[in-house]
Amino acid sequence: MLRVASCALLGLGLIVLEACGCVTHSDRLWLGHRPGDITDLNAALSPTANDKPGPLAREFGIVTTVGKRIGILGWRDMKTSVTVAGRVEQAAYSTDHFLTLDVRLREMTANGQPVALTPPRYLRAEVCVTRLGLPQAKWPKTGDSVRITGLLMWDGDGFLEVHPQRAEDVTVER
Repeated sequence: MLRVASCALLGLGLIVLEACGCVTHSDRLWLGHRPGDITDLNAALSPTANDKPGPLAREFGIVTTVGKRIGILGWRDMKTSVTVAGRVEQAAYSTDHFLTLDVRLREMTANGQPVALTPPRYLRAEVCVTRLGLPQAKWPKTGDSVRITGLLMWDGDGFLEVHPQRAEDVTVER
């Protein structure tokens, strides 16, 4: 019995350590929605903003993101670099140190090529503020106009996201 309890405690400790820092890139998707075709990127983008992460999701992000990192509703790298500009429709910070932004797009480039957008089009940005070293004073807020550069990722929950890789990839435009 003591051995089982020790293993469980060790497993919990590893989960907590794994969750202590968010990641800017993970390419594991074993369980979840598979990515669709992004040949027509405009069509692959959402015509509506995602639901804002609720209080429970934000509170337990430190646990659920560990699952995402190992591939449970995880992420798939779409091998595309994007830059988006638009207005933050909603922003939420979670215990996993991600600032989740849903951006109504004004413009977008993919691998340096402009993407013709049929408004409205939305893209979620997952900003790992601790890993990027992004000070809270520079966090985008709801209503801000932003420019975000990063990797285009498929979230196993069933939608595209942009994951910035450096603090300078996230800017609030004045």
